[in-house]
Amino acid sequence: MVVIVEPALHGLGRYFQQMEQGQQITVLESMQYEWMRVRSFWSFPRNAGVSYLYLARIGFFYTGRVSETCCYSCGQIYREWREGDNPLEIHRRISPHCLHLNDGDARNMPIYADVINQWPAIPWEPLLEEAARPPVDEEPADLPEAGM
Repeated sequence: MVVIVEPALHGLGRYFQQMEQGQQITVLESMQYEWMRVRSFWSFPRNAGVSYLYLARIGFFYTGRVSETCCYSCGQIYREWREGDNPLEIHRRISPHCLHLNDGDARNMPIYADVINQWPAIPWEPLLEEAARPPVDEEPADLPEAGM
């Protein structure tokens, strides 16, 4: 079995289709899209000591107030971020039944979705080793002549 990671474009398509049709999307509804959660952190305090990419991955978006974040799924708010905090542990502590954390919130549209491919596994290692080997009959280019 091979696991392939690919962009979740189906989610983007749905978002843009809603916008094109003039459907009103609330801020909370838009935060089901991980890329919108990431975007919400554009003015997040850089000295908060936690990764905004990781916060978005585990469901949080930035509310725009100090260092306040909110989970799109469970609605829990957390604003006491400090250097060295483990956002996942904190999220589990304040909301142990959050659907996003328990892989049950079907509304989540991740930036990248894991897709299980049922095709037989291809033995990539020999192919990669061969591709990495320099050609036998060629000499390395003279770097000064190449403009390096």
